[in-house]
Amino acid sequence: MTPRAYAAVLFLLVAFWFGAAAFTLLQEGYVSDSVLREISTYLVFSTHATAARDLGFLPISLPVLGYGALAPLLGPLHPVLPYVLGVVGTALLVLAAVPSIQRQIGRAGTLLMVVCVALNPIVLWFATAGGGKSIALFLFYGMCVFLCRIHDRHDLNAYVKFAFCGVGFLLADPTATPVCLAMLPWIPFAARPAFVVTQPLAFYLITCTPVAMTLCALVYLNWSVFGYVAPFVTPLNGGPGQDFPWNRVLPTAGLSYRMAELLRFLLYAVVFFPSVVMFSGLARASRDMPYLAIVLSLVTAPFLVLVCGLPYHPLDYLPYLAAPLLVLAQRVTPSRRIALLGVQILSVGVGWGALALPGWSSGHGWTEALGGTPVALYRDEMKVGQWITQRDRTTLLDPLAHYRVIAFCGHVGKLVFPPGDAGAIQGRLPAADHLLVTPPDSSDAQDAQVDRISQSHPDLWADGLPHYSLALEQGAYRIWERVR
Repeated sequence: MTPRAYAAVLFLLVAFWFGAAAFTLLQEGYVSDSVLREISTYLVFSTHATAARDLGFLPISLPVLGYGALAPLLGPLHPVLPYVLGVVGTALLVLAAVPSIQRQIGRAGTLLMVVCVALNPIVLWFATAGGGKSIALFLFYGMCVFLCRIHDRHDLNAYVKFAFCGVGFLLADPTATPVCLAMLPWIPFAARPAFVVTQPLAFYLITCTPVAMTLCALVYLNWSVFGYVAPFVTPLNGGPGQDFPWNRVLPTAGLSYRMAELLRFLLYAVVFFPSVVMFSGLARASRDMPYLAIVLSLVTAPFLVLVCGLPYHPLDYLPYLAAPLLVLAQRVTPSRRIALLGVQILSVGVGWGALALPGWSSGHGWTEALGGTPVALYRDEMKVGQWITQRDRTTLLDPLAHYRVIAFCGHVGKLVFPPGDAGAIQGRLPAADHLLVTPPDSSDAQDAQVDRISQSHPDLWADGLPHYSLALEQGAYRIWERVR
């Protein structure tokens, strides 16, 4: 069997494993918050011409574009697309890495490495709950591979491919911006020592100009459309700590508190990707420098986010450690092969053992559903969405705060959104038969967004509007209906 055929077989096996896990999750009632956000984004963009202002980001994100291109082919089955993209995208990562790994550690070692990667809890979570973000991981892996080739071969094609992957990476996920910025001080590690000594500026210009130009373009587009400067293709708000309590939203205040999270991030990296951390400490030779630059970039990225007070979740960056892990398997020396495979086998047990500890996994989320336990997530949002769908009247809601309700509605034909401008929301609200609001003070740690309508009209949730009566109260949600 040729290396490519062997890689294709492993790809099918890994895709089947990820697909079976995703099917089990859906059967047990698990719904990923990231998937709900992707479904809602597609529904809003496909119906409303002003959706960019409504949602606060540009419709040029690769997962959004991919969803929009494939959804019409599936019709009403389009909500499965994020799961398909997650499963196939993560499995493609294995397909791309297997031939190089096989040349380095043999066929049996490759099989063992692939099994350990597929069983890694963070990788499995990412494949089954991360949705279209798998595109970002695949592109980041491409950056890592071509960065190593730049060091090894000084190949012009590697520079071009590194640039293309970097640009695509920035357009695939907002967390790519901190990662690319964090890579800047470590880029010289990827160059041959003689090249850095003689022409350091040239090396920086060649490798970093495409990424810098893309960041400048995103800054300009956000400024011209929304009036604020931001180098992100979508807001850097991640998702709530749905499945793991330690993946919570951090307050923007308290630098010392936020910096403590960097130590926790390193702890999570050691628990779930021990070989990446251990072999980084063993990097000595020149050929190890590109790998070290990749790992240091992933450690520096959370540091930048925490110092700048930006929204941060450990799971925004932990899955990216799968890329240097696969690069490590392609570059490990013969004397360290057995150690690498041994640590990888141990890491699977350590990772799942950690999730079994109190406080490491929620009692009604991904881990339980994967084990065959039925879970009931977002029951209130589901009932509110069904209630709206059954009424043939318009409903005003905030698409940023209530994306889960929109996803459960399945369509947005009868939904009305407030203006994207905060000042306009404080004025007269758009006319609608129903008003969906949550309490203005409901911005807890589990919510990435708050209801802008309630914040602009604090009495609306409690008192409604003149000529409106309370039609539904479900959890924190209230729907006020206009009296005919």
